[in-house]
Amino acid sequence: MWFCCIGCARNKTSNLLEQYTPIDSVMKQMLGDSLSQVILCARQIEVVHSYMSLDSGKIDQVVTKLPSSRKDLVKFLLMDSANYNEGEAVYGVFSPNVGFFFKYRKQVCKVYFDFGLRKWNICDAEGRKVAEFDIRSNEVLRFSCWLFPEDKFLTFLLNQK
Repeated sequence: MWFCCIGCARNKTSNLLEQYTPIDSVMKQMLGDSLSQVILCARQIEVVHSYMSLDSGKIDQVVTKLPSSRKDLVKFLLMDSANYNEGEAVYGVFSPNVGFFFKYRKQVCKVYFDFGLRKWNICDAEGRKVAEFDIRSNEVLRFSCWLFPEDKFLTFLLNQK
């Protein structure tokens, strides 16, 4: 009878950022280390859905926690380098349809998407805009439609593209 012993070296990764292979250098360059760390290492993500109420005619907001099974998907969508293009002139008022609040330790980063203007921006904990970029793909819109299937405006925008 023969016995075989196989040993495995334990991965000694001390930083959670190193688990994502490869780290999107475009995201890190555009946002900096502190904001990209909050987004990539967030333990809690809240989703804010803004929609026009047909009854009252005002904008209502619904805040929900993102399921833990979908956290990595949101992080992956934000790491796409195509989302960090800027400079396309669009005229209109930025009014976000969907927002994601990333919380890591005591730090907060807010990401808002306006699918009508095809823009998204990143804000700090106080709501000050840090950066604004163009939306180049429909992946975040498709994910938002999956999260909020009752929103006819998001479905309409997805079907138009």
